[in-house]
Amino acid sequence: MTALTARICAALICLIWMSGTAASDIAAPPAYYQVTGVAAGDTLNVRLGPSGKADILGQLAPGAQPIEITATTLDGRWGRMPYFGEDGWVSMRYLSPIEVPLISNNGRQTGVPVGLNCGGTEPFWGLEIADADGVVLSTPDDGRVHYRIERAYVAAGYQSLPASLELVGETGKLLATFSNAACSDGMSDQTYGYALTVFAHQGQRRYLLGGCCNLRVAK
Repeated sequence: MTALTARICAALICLIWMSGTAASDIAAPPAYYQVTGVAAGDTLNVRLGPSGKADILGQLAPGAQPIEITATTLDGRWGRMPYFGEDGWVSMRYLSPIEVPLISNNGRQTGVPVGLNCGGTEPFWGLEIADADGVVLSTPDDGRVHYRIERAYVAAGYQSLPASLELVGETGKLLATFSNAACSDGMSDQTYGYALTVFAHQGQRRYLLGGCCNLRVAK
């Protein structure tokens, strides 16, 4: 083997290794599941990695839902879920897909789930989609303010996300834009499945917030 051939082979091995590492899991729009096939009195383990040998982070009871899966391994055997500030991994063998209610407005359905909880830092704020018609925004300056969903939009050329909700309340208006993207809150080891930006118009004040969302952590 010549020196040039050796260098080419080494580069190819490096590229294969890097590709395998980078593609160890596949991010996807969040999908929702229920724990099935687990005997009564038993539990489904949530692990720190996609392996039956990884440390156990917690357990899910039979029938627990909704389990929010934000990525899967290449072979589809393991799914990543948010679990109390951590990225947990569960066996897809024991999960069955379920439907969750989505925001729909004027005949247009979005990919934004009812019950989604969002938030960000500096300043700390939160947004909760309380029901199909109402949203609550919490900020240090204004406290908890209720808004109604006046109009929903889906980005041109897309089926469900990115989507924007036009919100109206007694103190002003919001435009909340959701996208399916791996999102970090900068404080925990949890990867969220949704990213959110909120443009607020409150009287003379205008400001922009950015944060992450998940439906909720199943217990």
